Amino acid sequence: MKRKTPTKSTSQKSVKHVTPDKPARNHHHILPIALSLILLLAVFIGMTHFYGISSVGKADYVTETPTLPFELDLLGSKEVAFDKVSSWSFIVTTSNETDPVQYDVQTQIAKNGALNYHVKQGSTISAQGLLDEKLLSSTPLYLDTDDQVDVTFSVANAKIRVTNGNFVEPEAAAIHALDSNKKELTSKIFDAEKEKEIKMYFTALAEAQPKLEAFWKQGTKLIPITAEFVIKETSTKNAEAEFTWTPTTDGVQTLVIKAIVGNKESTEEYRFTVGNLIYELNETNIPGLVIRKTATGYSYDITLRATKSGQPVSLPCGTFDFAFDGNEKFQSISTWDDNISQFKPGVPSEFTILESGHGYLIKLKEIEPLTLSGSCTITPLELPSFSDVPSLKQGFNLIAAKGDKSVEFSKLKTPPGMTIDATYVITNEKATAQTITELQPGKVYWVVVK
Repeated sequence: MKRKTPTKSTSQKSVKHVTPDKPARNHHHILPIALSLILLLAVFIGMTHFYGISSVGKADYVTETPTLPFELDLLGSKEVAFDKVSSWSFIVTTSNETDPVQYDVQTQIAKNGALNYHVKQGSTISAQGLLDEKLLSSTPLYLDTDDQVDVTFSVANAKIRVTNGNFVEPEAAAIHALDSNKKELTSKIFDAEKEKEIKMYFTALAEAQPKLEAFWKQGTKLIPITAEFVIKETSTKNAEAEFTWTPTTDGVQTLVIKAIVGNKESTEEYRFTVGNLIYELNETNIPGLVIRKTATGYSYDITLRATKSGQPVSLPCGTFDFAFDGNEKFQSISTWDDNISQFKPGVPSEFTILESGHGYLIKLKEIEPLTLSGSCTITPLELPSFSDVPSLKQGFNLIAAKGDKSVEFSKLKTPPGMTIDATYVITNEKATAQTITELQPGKVYWVVVK
C-alpha cells in the first residue's frame, strides 16, 4: 500500500465547575457523573477515529511489551502473533535507500477478526490498512518514493508476517582475531601463562551487521561467555568485541567465536595452552589422554582404566611398540583391517606396533590402571594442529583422529560410489550407534562403508 497521510481531527472541551450559592438539590449530584461519562465517550470516539476501526466494530486491544526490532535485511521475513503482541518494529533498507530504517507497527484486532495496522517512521505514518484472512490476507507496502514493493504484510493463523521485498541472502561473516594493539593474528593457538591477563579483540565482517558470540568448548558442549567477552563496536557491516581473560590453571582452553548473519553462522576455534599441556581427555568410560608440547614435538600419556573390559585406544601421533614395552600386562590387543587382527603375548601375532589414526581394543590382565607413554616429532610446531583425516575403506573401519584437534566427520572420504552406512562410538562397555559430527582425539569409532 502506498504511503498515505491520514486526516486527523481533534476536538477540545472545557468544563467549568460552578459553586452554587445555596445547597444543591439532589438531582445536581448527577452532573459530575454525566460529565465524566461524556469525557470517557469523547476519548473512546477519538481513539476509534484515529485507528480507523469504526467500520469493523469494536476492537480488542492487546497490551504486550513491544518486541525488539526485527532486522529484515538479515532475516528476510518474520512472524508475529498479533493476538499476543500489538506493538513491534522492523528494520529494513528500502528499494530507494542505502541505509536501514526502523519502522514501528501497531495493530488492533476487530471483533470480526480483521486486523487494522499502522506503520510509522518516527512520528510519520508510512502506511495503514486492514487485513483479513478471508478477504484480504496479503498487501504490499511502499515505504519510500519509488514504485517497488519494500515489504509485504500477510496474515494467517492469528499471525502477521512481514517480508522484505528486496531481501538478498547475506554472505557468512569473516571472523578475525586481533592482539591487544588490534594487529591481526594468523595463528589460532596461543601460549598463555597462569594468572597473567590476556587481552584480544575479535571482529566479524559481512555485507550485513553480524552478531558476535563467544563460548568455552568443554567436550561437545559450548558454555556461553558473558563477562569476559564484551561487544565494543557495531556498524551495518561490522562487529567488534573485546576479550579479556586470566587463566587460573594449567591446561588447554578452547574458545569458540561465532558470527551470525541472518541464517548463516560462521565459527572459528582458538586454543589457549597454559603451561605445556595442549590437550586433555578425561571421561570415565574410556581411557584418558594427555598431550603436551615439548621442544621437539609432542609427548602423550594414555591412561587405561581399572577394568578387564576391552578399552578403546588410539595414539595421537607416532607409533608404540608394545611387544617390548610391558606386553606382560596385556591380555590382548585387537584392531580391524579388512579382518580382525590380534596380538596375544607368547603366541604368534599379526602385529606388535600401534599406529596413530587406527583404533585398538586393549584388554588388561589385571584390574588396575596402566599408562602408555610416547612422543613424536612434529614440524612445524606453529601449525594449528597436527591432525589429519583418516582414510576409509569398504566395509568396517576402526578409526581415530590423529593429533590434538577434533576432525570434522564430514571431511572423511569414502571410496568412489560408496557412502557411510553406520557410525558407532566405542567405550569400555560397548559400541553405541550415534550420529557423529566430529572425531575427538583419544576416542575410537566404528564406521561402516557400503
